[in-house]
Amino acid sequence: MQYEFFSATAFAGQAVPLFVDQSLDSAATDLPVTSGALAANTSAHLLVRANGAVVNATLYRVRFVNGASAQMLSRLFQVMG
Repeated sequence: MQYEFFSATAFAGQAVPLFVDQSLDSAATDLPVTSGALAANTSAHLLVRANGAVVNATLYRVRFVNGASAQMLSRLFQVMG
């Protein structure tokens, strides 16, 4: 299947780093492809261009890493299009 992009939007109550990782081998190896800072009580958007055909082994994941402060609210949306 041919896709043009992978898009992720996140919101968090505390400031955290936001990452998009890609795997070409069904998650045996995840490689970071882009990252950004997510400020407290704001949203951030990351967009990754997909290269060529996306096959069954191609996976994307979005992650953010909490710091010492507990998250009271977090939302994460992702789409492949």
